[in-house]
This record gives sequence, structure tokens and C-alpha cells, in this order.
Amino acid sequence: MNKLKELREKKGLTLKQLSDALKENNVNISPDSLAKYERGERKPKYDKWVGIAKFYGVPVPYLQGLTISEDDAVNTLVKWLNGSLDYSNFNMQKMIYDWLIKVGESKKSILQAIKDLDIAKDLIIKCFPFITNPVFLAKFTKDDLNNGVFENKIAGIIGNSDDKAISTIYSTKFSDDEDQNFKIQGALESIITDIYIDLIEKEHKLDQRITKIENILSKLEK
Repeated sequence: MNKLKELREKKGLTLKQLSDALKENNVNISPDSLAKYERGERKPKYDKWVGIAKFYGVPVPYLQGLTISEDDAVNTLVKWLNGSLDYSNFNMQKMIYDWLIKVGESKKSILQAIKDLDIAKDLIIKCFPFITNPVFLAKFTKDDLNNGVFENKIAGIIGNSDDKAISTIYSTKFSDDEDQNFKIQGALESIITDIYIDLIEKEHKLDQRITKIENILSKLEK
């Protein structure tokens, strides 16, 4: 379903007002034609789609309803937050929780959001403003909510360095053979994970050495 009526109502315009506004931008569409476009009884020619999309400041595919919607994106992140939807590549609940803490949300407000759907939606929209941007949404089809594309994109934006590296791996097609592609992606993920674990172990050992040095210095000062 196209988003003609949704965007018009968000602007608070009648069909006549929209028709007049479009005419000022050299896009001539009668109120009657606009109504038929909204109901799906007629389809605009491509130049009309372009003119309307330009007026609203959105991509044509988004206007045509071919991409994911704001509700699709928000509801997906809400499900990740409350733990009812997850993927093998990432712990999306932890990733979103860490992001919310990073942008200044309290643990109390996050807990409330996990328990209350309306609070969760408001929190997601507030802390992930890019997911309500039509230009961002137009990058994804409905299938991308289920095939890992959307998940990888979000992980690449809000994840830590390890998550972002894995996101890049699973967003890259290395071979036209899908089985081969998955094998390469899996192998690279394994390498990244091993490197990350090794770095954590080295960081832990370094912290231990620093603590020992600090203890020695404190004793010498006495």
C-alpha cells in the first residue's frame, strides 16, 4: 500500500490543498486523481510519483510503499529490546540496551520500556531517530527485516567494534555461490571473534600488571 494518504494527513492537508501545493511546484494533479491514487484505484505516472515524492522530501520507493515503514522498523527494535526477536549473528537485546545506556537513558527507563509497549516505542523513536527517516527506511525491503540485512545495518551503526566488523562481513557478498559465500562469511566471523577474544585477554593481563604496579608504588610511597 502506498503512503500517499499517510503523508498527506501528517502534513494536515486536504486533497484540494495538496493539489494546489503541487501545482505551485509544477505538478498538476487534480484532487479527484489524488484520491484515486490514495485508494489504489489508479496509479500515477512516474513523473507524478517523482513530483509528489519531491514535495514530501521522500524517496519514490518509500512513497510507493515498496520499502519498510516506520512502524516496521520501530516494532522490530522493540522486539529486540524485549528479547522476543533475536538473530544468531548478534545479541540484539544487549546491543540495544548498551546503546540506550550510551545515549544517556537510565536503567529504570529501559526496564519500564521492556515491560510497556507504548513506552518502548517512544524510547526507540527518541534514541534511534534515524529509523524514522524515510531516506534510511527506503534502503530496505520488507524481506530485509527477516533475512538479516536490516539487523546487520543496525549492528553496524550501534554495535561495538567487534559487532561492526561482523556486520560488514555479513553485509558483503564474496561469492556468487551462496553456500560458498556463507562459508567465507562464517570463516571471517570466526577470525574476528578469535582476534577480539585475544585482545580482551591481553587487556585483562595488562590491567592486572597495572594493578600490581600501582600496589607496589603505593607501598613505596608509605
